[in-house]
Amino acid sequence: MAEERKVTVTLPAGTIIGQKLALPNGDDCFAFKGIPYAKPPTGELRFKSPVPLAAFASDPLECLTEGPCSYAEETRFPMPFVDNKSEDCLYLNVFSPNLQPDQPVPVLIWIHGGGFFAGSGHSAQYDPEYLVQQGVTVVTINYRLGPLGFLALPSVGINGNMGLKDQRMSFRWVRDNIERFGGDPNNVTIFGESAGGASVHLHYLSEGSRKYFHKAIAQSGTAFNEWVWQREPERRARNLARLLGASESDSDEVVLATLMGASAEKMTTLQYQAMTEYEQSWLLCFPFTPIIEPDGGSEDAILTEHPSEAAKRSFQKEIPLMVGTTQEEAIGLWSFVGEKLPMFQNDPGRLLPTTLNVRDDQQARQRAIEQTMSYFLQDRPISTETIADIIPILSDNFNTYAAYLAAELHARYQSAPLYCFVFSYVGELSVFRKHLNIPPEQTAASHGDDVYYLFSSNLMNTQSIDEGSDAAKFRAFCCRVWADFARTGTPGSTVEQWNTVPRMSGTDTATRFQLPALELKSTTPLDNAMIEDCFAERFQFWNGLFEQFNGSHLLPKISGQSRIHVELNGGTVSGVVEKLPDGNDFCAFRGIPYAKAPIGRNRFLAAEPLDRFPVPVLDCSTERDTSVARNPFNQKWQGSEDCLHLNVYTPQRHLKGDLLPVMVFIHGGAFKYGNGNSDCYSPEYLLEQNVIVVTLNYRLGPLGFLHLPSQGVEGNAALKDQLLALRWVSENIGRFNGDPGNVTLFGESSGGVLVHLHLLSPASQPYFHKAICQSGHSLTEFGLPNDTLGNSRRLARQVNPLAESDAEMLESLRHASPRTLAEMDQRVLTETERDRGLPIPFRPVVDADTTHPILPLHPAVAMRTKNHIPDIPVMMGYNVCDGASVTRRLFKNPELYRAGMQRMIPRSINIDLRSPAARQLANELEQLYFGTAGYSPNRKAECTDLVTDYAYAISSQIAAELHARYQHRSPLFFYRFDFDGALNLYKKYLAFDVPGAYHADELCYLFHMRMAPKTVGAHTAEACVRRYMCRMWTNFAKYGHPTPPHDESLPFHWDPVPVVDPEAPEGSYRLPYLKITAEPQMAIDPHRERIAFWRRVYRTFNGGFTKANFQQ
Repeated sequence: MAEERKVTVTLPAGTIIGQKLALPNGDDCFAFKGIPYAKPPTGELRFKSPVPLAAFASDPLECLTEGPCSYAEETRFPMPFVDNKSEDCLYLNVFSPNLQPDQPVPVLIWIHGGGFFAGSGHSAQYDPEYLVQQGVTVVTINYRLGPLGFLALPSVGINGNMGLKDQRMSFRWVRDNIERFGGDPNNVTIFGESAGGASVHLHYLSEGSRKYFHKAIAQSGTAFNEWVWQREPERRARNLARLLGASESDSDEVVLATLMGASAEKMTTLQYQAMTEYEQSWLLCFPFTPIIEPDGGSEDAILTEHPSEAAKRSFQKEIPLMVGTTQEEAIGLWSFVGEKLPMFQNDPGRLLPTTLNVRDDQQARQRAIEQTMSYFLQDRPISTETIADIIPILSDNFNTYAAYLAAELHARYQSAPLYCFVFSYVGELSVFRKHLNIPPEQTAASHGDDVYYLFSSNLMNTQSIDEGSDAAKFRAFCCRVWADFARTGTPGSTVEQWNTVPRMSGTDTATRFQLPALELKSTTPLDNAMIEDCFAERFQFWNGLFEQFNGSHLLPKISGQSRIHVELNGGTVSGVVEKLPDGNDFCAFRGIPYAKAPIGRNRFLAAEPLDRFPVPVLDCSTERDTSVARNPFNQKWQGSEDCLHLNVYTPQRHLKGDLLPVMVFIHGGAFKYGNGNSDCYSPEYLLEQNVIVVTLNYRLGPLGFLHLPSQGVEGNAALKDQLLALRWVSENIGRFNGDPGNVTLFGESSGGVLVHLHLLSPASQPYFHKAICQSGHSLTEFGLPNDTLGNSRRLARQVNPLAESDAEMLESLRHASPRTLAEMDQRVLTETERDRGLPIPFRPVVDADTTHPILPLHPAVAMRTKNHIPDIPVMMGYNVCDGASVTRRLFKNPELYRAGMQRMIPRSINIDLRSPAARQLANELEQLYFGTAGYSPNRKAECTDLVTDYAYAISSQIAAELHARYQHRSPLFFYRFDFDGALNLYKKYLAFDVPGAYHADELCYLFHMRMAPKTVGAHTAEACVRRYMCRMWTNFAKYGHPTPPHDESLPFHWDPVPVVDPEAPEGSYRLPYLKITAEPQMAIDPHRERIAFWRRVYRTFNGGFTKANFQQ
């Protein structure tokens, strides 16, 4: 090379020599290749985070050719330059249009793809000359690949993600040095394709990386791609160590020494054998890829939580993002699919995304297979004729649907501009097609087809095309778009109609996200039109499937989480390590089956204990099926009959040591909907108080409460599910470091009713030691036994009008689909049930005459039986506006209530609603709540007070007084939750403006609601109330007192309700309660004036407040 073509740049680490080259248009390009950006990660630095390089090995350093790339797996593409492989691979290349421009130019950093096991940034494959012609500086990088870059074994100090940390180090190098090449360190765009695109998105979600760049482009790869996350990294690392000479019994020190002593080449060669044979047979599975790192494991962790959680975070700065896929990502796998047809025919489950939570549940897996085959193949068999139908499945699994998820989460939780595209152009530079043997009649753009419309490649012979060809023009167009985005954060100057993805609320679960994307298909800018609802039907199918099996399509199951195993009586469960808000770890074991599936002839019957799990090690990283029910938030049906699963959450730092108190939560939902999963009930804030939390699913609606005693259907199947879960806790919780002798049962709404029923049940009492009833108890109007037998028979006649005997009815009900039963339950209500109270047809029943009764006494009888409750402390209370959740019934039917306020007379009052006395009482209560103007649906606050008293407050105060009079062995603490703040998420869902705490609002101060996450500042009133709530609830679980004298963190004291002699006059009783606000304080007699009115009514018609008639 002529001396005058050489150029020098002086950097902090020394002077480098590059060369001046000619761009295709004749302009200059200054190229510096093989610049080391970190110390060689060799010797003691193997598997370590990269270390900055203070000085080059020689000064000046000649940078005329690329440095070595990482040891990498061979691919099917011709790459002669990969012969230059080394562990010393941390080099980058800089291509600048002007070393001394008037104004610094935008910078693009390219991250190559290759499945994290292959590839490099070599200019023979990625020459950015056409991008440089657009007046931008381009940097291409190498990073560690395969086991050198992604092996993880934290127990020996290998934290993983070294390759991603190399990339971050290159970003830092660019920030510190690029200005000397004419680049702008304050205008840096990272971009990449495939694994490079996924890397870009991971850095986008990592606060530690975001400070180094200002825009990002992820092409055919995001953090949600199923192939991104490494499965069981510890197992793979140890398997590789064994392949290298270590034995299975070797200590961590020996394993580490083996890995450190092995040659890089041998590790790379053996890496695929570290996977199981089943994994090796997958179409796409890369052995060593990113992981979710344990927080605190390293100071420079990339990601320490599920990417769907990271995507919800509030970042320090907004960074515009482009996300795109090709038209049919998997079309390049056509020949592979043809070769593997027998494998797919034998195991069609391989067509399912690995992020779908069905791997260890054969019944669920089969249902998912059937639905997928029906939608994509129209139930035709897998054959050469259906390869074209299989390809879209694989496209969505490997890339396309992941881009949709990334876009939706961004739209819901981020405010930075997001531009999406679908690349569909096919032309001379679509060179991957030639090497992948795609049939010529398949004209969709494939994975990788976008790359050579941005880069030149000697290897791919891209220089051979005519500069005037359509492909060359389209290349120029794409380079302009990418450069414009890097320059301004918007591609709009090149493409006028490229709209950003509109924002939507994270709490709006009812509205389906529609993905608008620009189709890049033409050299004529106006022909590149927006697709307003990209891949709409396919994405709707996947959304439904993921909601069915994962609980939410926004919670894909990923494999990169740290795992923890616990051996139980039924086998070993494999949970995941996740992060608490305070930075400590916790362990989550989700979807543990606690009983046999109650299916077939066992439908409606008491569940049976499960002896063994279906596999030796059960994957419990994500929840399994819930009971069949309509989701109350988005109105979609979900769940299955195989629903008896529970979730165990434990603070990891206490897995060894003193046994921890256990809190078992029973969810609400009117006995007919809801579940215990983490979308609503993730217990991180409770876990910070050093307790173990168990949440559970149980049968709902007719599946859980059907009652046909003549046929052996004794009712209360749901309560027996819960009892079986309590027995499971008693037998197994010690393995999680929980104390089976200190279990607190707590629940809300119908869950509070169920907790109180267990409190009254001799069968349940041995399995728990404290109880908390939130906005529900056994005397709550909607929880009292009703005509469940009659409703069961009416349901059977809805299913089969010809069924006459109970035997025929049961047979009809057993053959009906679970959804049919759930859909029909409202049709069985009597007119009285529909018009008065909450329309809940299937409820608990008194079952004294059964073989194994769980409720042998009516709750009212049990509550009036002296000391029926053993020495189990109880917390009980309600929310100041509990009735708001059903107040809308008064809004929707104003005439019904204007003419018939008798409907709001509690059933426990001995009065005939048709009598003059009832009409007079109705007038009095209307006067009490609405004044002389009378009832109006516009008076929402007054309506809410009326419904709160009718459904919650009256019966709660009666229950408290009965407890004080008759249950002297059981201390009682009463509360009213009044706080109205930003975490009252259920109130926000109902969206009307009555001040106060609505039904279930207190739950958001105990649980993290993952489906609608809300962040509040540490010093806000909301955070203060959350701390108080979690502290009181867990104090009660630990000590039987919510504010024990030794806890100085609570600036208030909660007194129990004093015991009262059963024969003492009513006037001698007062109800002390804790009024929970931002400054909790004790008070006497909640809603005193309104309850005084009702006390007078009960004295008039029943002879006293505590003589309420709950057995009508």
